[in-house]
Amino acid sequence: MAKHPLNVVVVGGGSIGGLIAHEITLAHGRTLDLKLMFKNNESANVYKRRGSQLVLDRIDNYGNKKRTTSAIQGLTAEQWSKGPIKKIDNLILATKCHKSFSALSPFANLLHKDSNVLFIQNGMGLMDSIEEQFWPSSINPRPNFYKAIITHGAYKASPSIINHVGLGDMTISCYPRNPLDPHSPDTPHMIDMILKTPNLNAKYIENYNEFKLRELEKLAVNCCINPLTAIFDCLNGDLLEGSRVLNIMKSILREFVMVIKKDNPELFETLPEASSYLNIDRLLGIVTEVATTTSKNSSSMREDMKSFGGTEIDFINGYICRLGRKHKIGTHTNNMLVWMVKSKSSIESAIDDKYTKLML
Repeated sequence: MAKHPLNVVVVGGGSIGGLIAHEITLAHGRTLDLKLMFKNNESANVYKRRGSQLVLDRIDNYGNKKRTTSAIQGLTAEQWSKGPIKKIDNLILATKCHKSFSALSPFANLLHKDSNVLFIQNGMGLMDSIEEQFWPSSINPRPNFYKAIITHGAYKASPSIINHVGLGDMTISCYPRNPLDPHSPDTPHMIDMILKTPNLNAKYIENYNEFKLRELEKLAVNCCINPLTAIFDCLNGDLLEGSRVLNIMKSILREFVMVIKKDNPELFETLPEASSYLNIDRLLGIVTEVATTTSKNSSSMREDMKSFGGTEIDFINGYICRLGRKHKIGTHTNNMLVWMVKSKSSIESAIDDKYTKLML
């Protein structure tokens, strides 16, 4: 047990960042010094006016609403910089991939080689880019990186109210400094605290290659559902009504499997289950199962498109395209989806700007 309260900074005051901050505060509040960073002054000030408390609503197994409340200091990076600045030992980054660089920037120089950073995002390829931007030299080693796959369903009703609509789980692993040694060191106190938080249902995988298989499965699902729902502007389940959509998904997954096998030979050399796990037919079955079980959900990319805030396409299908260029493997379907999502996003933004000017 730590002698002093564990200092943790959660960057990203959205639904998932708020959910994690809320649950670990309820479970470990007396041994925790946690700060929740909001993206702008407006959200942070609304949160403060409502008592600096996070409210979480959850439906229990009997259909009854259960409300819990936690007191957490919430502020922006700018507001925090005006106070006494100290080194950050633990940071949880729970922002969209494309917003992670700007979100992490105010805090990067306060992290040190013994700090622990937990990344909670969709997509892949972010962590190498983060390391390259903020810790490019071996003279200034990067912090310890951890990754999480999260299946909890949550959305924000306001800056201080979270609706936890789908009880899921978290899977965490250490992102190794040396790819040839995928086994993680001892888990730090922050990770251990998360593992001991009941409502997060978290588990830890010591072998990063085993974790990566699960991460790649989620990426395959996102590669199919996210861009297609954004382009066709439909709910997840509606995709299965399209007469040619399964053919498009098969093409996405065919390219996905080719580049993943080429780029990750260690997975197939060390894990006997890798070939069957990353089989096209199996992955297509997972995609259709997820589309069915989340049939009434609107994907995060579709919602991002509607809010004109940019999308994570570069870290989902775009990641597959980058691996294709790296290994000289064609990824024509994934390329087309990236272009279509970016084009639709730019068209939607231009139309919105045009109507805004007309209103003025």
